[in-house]
Amino acid sequence: MKLCRKILLDTTTRYFQSVFFALLLSSSGAGAASDESFSFDALMAALGTNSAFSSQFVETRSSIFLSKPIELYGTIIFDADHAMEKIIEKPFFEHFIINSEFIVVHRKNVDGKSETTKTIQYSLVKYPFLAKAISGVSNLFAGDRVLLDELYHSTLSGTKNSWKLVLEPKDVDLSDFISSIIVYGSTGKIQRIHTLEADGDESDMILSDRKVS
Repeated sequence: MKLCRKILLDTTTRYFQSVFFALLLSSSGAGAASDESFSFDALMAALGTNSAFSSQFVETRSSIFLSKPIELYGTIIFDADHAMEKIIEKPFFEHFIINSEFIVVHRKNVDGKSETTKTIQYSLVKYPFLAKAISGVSNLFAGDRVLLDELYHSTLSGTKNSWKLVLEPKDVDLSDFISSIIVYGSTGKIQRIHTLEADGDESDMILSDRKVS
């Protein structure tokens, strides 16, 4: 069962680091900042001003299974109905769609001149540790701190124009897979998300060209 969870999380965890955890930041409270003039309430207000958005990303993945890091290019989308998408456009195509009930993954394979598309759907009923995280998103938009406080130890440091938030899981299910998530930003913009997984894999994502819906 643990191996099955690992396989599913490997498929979806990088989606969550770039979208779901960004939503956690925009909707929840955390530890105190080192700069007294830079409050976490102010950061929340700035990040939560426009909750529906799209953003371009460049993601660098490192893994013990890769001979060298791989760079991925694509788009992240979050809409007003709380549907979340991550579209990898290069060097291959992969489209993630996540709502409160399902995770759907579309993959496109090109072999010579032929092209095939494969769609996989996961029911979150079978994966309660993921369902728990996703179901909290709507509550977080209402300013509910309970989920973030339950899942993470959080530390905010820096200044308004250059801040860093460190999230370290205290939830047992999440700590099996994620060691830490470090988010960097300026005022109300998330610029970079670095994730260290429990098995040593890493992902570093840079967000740019953010468009508010």
